[in-house]
Amino acid sequence: MLSCNSSVRSAPVRPSYLPTTPCQLKTAKLDDDSLSLIDSLSIVFTPLSIEVAKACFLSQCLLYLFFRNSGFRLLPKDSTWSRMPSYTAHQVIVFPLMVYLVWQGIVEWSSDGNSTTSQDRVLRGSYFSDIVVGIMLWDIPTTAFTPQLRNWPIMIHHVAMLVTAALSLGVCSHGTPVLGYYAPFFFGATELSTPPLVVMDVLKCHELPSPDWLGPLFAFLFLTTRAFYFPYVAGNVLFDIRNVTSKSIYPKALYSLAFLNMLFTILQLYWGILVVQGLIEAFS
Repeated sequence: MLSCNSSVRSAPVRPSYLPTTPCQLKTAKLDDDSLSLIDSLSIVFTPLSIEVAKACFLSQCLLYLFFRNSGFRLLPKDSTWSRMPSYTAHQVIVFPLMVYLVWQGIVEWSSDGNSTTSQDRVLRGSYFSDIVVGIMLWDIPTTAFTPQLRNWPIMIHHVAMLVTAALSLGVCSHGTPVLGYYAPFFFGATELSTPPLVVMDVLKCHELPSPDWLGPLFAFLFLTTRAFYFPYVAGNVLFDIRNVTSKSIYPKALYSLAFLNMLFTILQLYWGILVVQGLIEAFS
């Protein structure tokens, strides 16, 4: 079972030279390359991220065997279910994961009003980053080795998510988590359109009829969360990063996250255009 504190992310043991107080964060002059490889790995591979990755891999193996053997006679033999066991197992795992992240993300994003300054919002962590690292450690290789899932733009997007989560855990900020205030939105609430997309994709691959309302529902959720609200929140991130980096606090990590933030925003807008084009074609 996953166990995590919704307000404070459990951090790895930090070397003694890392800053721990706001005063140290403001005054310490640190070498961005001072962390050893072992320290960096301990920051990314937290107990929670490892637990999530193990749970996903184990579920993938068990569900693969289930579908590969036609559900142990519960499903028709030689059907699409048994011919695409890895794909189906992946989608069955993704659906509840995304529902969980969306629910937790919306709850925390809508209720967190304690961060009133840019430094408060930037210099904090979130267990969402640990969870995303664990998911990506399973999802990226599974996607690469599953023909029905292998899509290079999506894989690059997921690698970028892994890098973003690792940076937010403190890989380039000496073990100090950053931008945790925004993690419930970017790693949680923005996935609101993913569950209906997963259902649509599974129905299509297994040649099953899809309800007429499912496509418009996906389009509405995607456009509202990713095409409209996402750029607004991304702008707030850049504003906070500018304010904090002006004090020379972890510029390497924050500038890298700002760059990734802009790339993700452009990608959401591009996908939004494709969704609108699809709606126009569907109703024309």
